[in-house]
Amino acid sequence: MTIFANKLDKLIIKLEELPILADIVADEVMAKEFPAKVRHQIKEEGENDQGQLIQEGYSNYWGTIRSVAGLQIEYVDLYYTGKFLDGLTTVESGDEYTLDSDVGYFQDLKDRYAGIMGLQEDNLALIIEDIRKKLIKEFRDGR
Repeated sequence: MTIFANKLDKLIIKLEELPILADIVADEVMAKEFPAKVRHQIKEEGENDQGQLIQEGYSNYWGTIRSVAGLQIEYVDLYYTGKFLDGLTTVESGDEYTLDSDVGYFQDLKDRYAGIMGLQEDNLALIIEDIRKKLIKEFRDGR
């Protein structure tokens, strides 16, 4: 192995320890995974970005409507037609990434239920770990 390859190996080992590397490729990964992770948090778990229930149970009125439609009523999952959750997309603004949905009541949902558009720590950690693995692979493959 050449001296250059040894130095590169040492650099790769150091790079593996830097969490800041996630920022380098976050745009591509976030655009795909951010909406899917948030959709799962809301629909499957009924949780916001802090891992807390958005709201425990639906009101009697809305709960009755959902029951007739065959939907769960134990926790608020913001799902009825699927338009809101299926319409989630990542929007890049400078070096920030936010979520948007093309439904007219999107802002109302954000105002009414705090934290529904953010990632929980465990989901963010999964994305960062995926980014780190891909980046390290790029460095190793490019030697």
